[in-house]
Amino acid sequence: MKIGLVGFSGSGKSTVFQWLTGAAPDPSKVQQGQMAMADVPDERLDKMSAFFKPKKGTKHAAIAFLDTPGLMVDERKDNARRLGILREANGLLVVLNGFS
Repeated sequence: MKIGLVGFSGSGKSTVFQWLTGAAPDPSKVQQGQMAMADVPDERLDKMSAFFKPKKGTKHAAIAFLDTPGLMVDERKDNARRLGILREANGLLVVLNGFS
């Protein structure tokens, strides 16, 4: 599953991206977006894997997060291109600016 992070510039999308994935945002990929994977640990899977001891190992579920360019309040002409990057995402995570 691929989740796109969307919000205005400076709202904290890249910070949330780094918290979720552990990958530092790359400044060279600001305009086209950056994708990284986040593992979803599950204790139940670890217990079952320890009990059954599979030959191929254990693979946890993973979610892809897409850090998109920030939307601009003043310059709305480019917002359509920025939102177009989200077309390949299966879901959205809206990051709102909580600062005054």
